[in-house]
Amino acid sequence: MPTIDSRRQVPQVLDDVRLYVLIRTDLNSMNRGKACAQATHAANKCVYDIRQSGDEWLHELLRSWEGNRGFGTAVILDGGSGNMMTKIYWNLKDAGHHAAIVHDSGYPLSDGKFTHQIPVDTCVYVFGEKSRLESFLGNLQLY
Repeated sequence: MPTIDSRRQVPQVLDDVRLYVLIRTDLNSMNRGKACAQATHAANKCVYDIRQSGDEWLHELLRSWEGNRGFGTAVILDGGSGNMMTKIYWNLKDAGHHAAIVHDSGYPLSDGKFTHQIPVDTCVYVFGEKSRLESFLGNLQLY
């Protein structure tokens, strides 16, 4: 089983590669439809960020995850409050995991008949090996 020190080896068990999206749940306006849209933003951002990076290990991990279907396993989790989500993000980054905060600069917030477009951190993605991420994400509930 790969460890954090063996980053240059792609896992032999490809089912171990996951994309996790932590949805912020402290926003009353974050209904299921908006959460689905934000999870899609996170998935696209993850793939974009990896393809823009020069990290060959991540490129190979992404190719393995995509396989011949063009996508792999994604798990959507309850990220809690904005503060909790950000704390989890920094814990992941500090441990060397590939993660990012998804910032929606035009998040729609309805006020009567008017919709405001406001900047909001909506979710976090983390991409990597399930076995390496369980200690960070194992206590979170499915969304």
